[in-house]
Amino acid sequence: MKNYNQIVANIKSGTARIYKEIYGQGPTNLYAHVWKDVLILKMEGVLTKLEQTLLSSVEGEALVYKIRNYFISNFFIREGGTYKQWLEGEAGNIFIYFLNKISIRG
Repeated sequence: MKNYNQIVANIKSGTARIYKEIYGQGPTNLYAHVWKDVLILKMEGVLTKLEQTLLSSVEGEALVYKIRNYFISNFFIREGGTYKQWLEGEAGNIFIYFLNKISIRG
């Protein structure tokens, strides 16, 4: 049985690896905390150069939100999603909730 610190360390390194595989870069900073059956992740520096450029317009900002939400829904939240399957295996199926909040502004 893995202890809390092992689970959090594995989640952090695995999340960074998966982001890098899918987006071509991982987060510059990644914070993870497990509380009961909830995983809290805070990632910084995950926007690609293209996404950063798109943020200069209202339409571009809406597109970045749409793309990021699609990615999170399909890889993280959806049953059978790549990340969700990995996370459940890594954490021993202890998570029930996966909440999503994207903030692309500081």
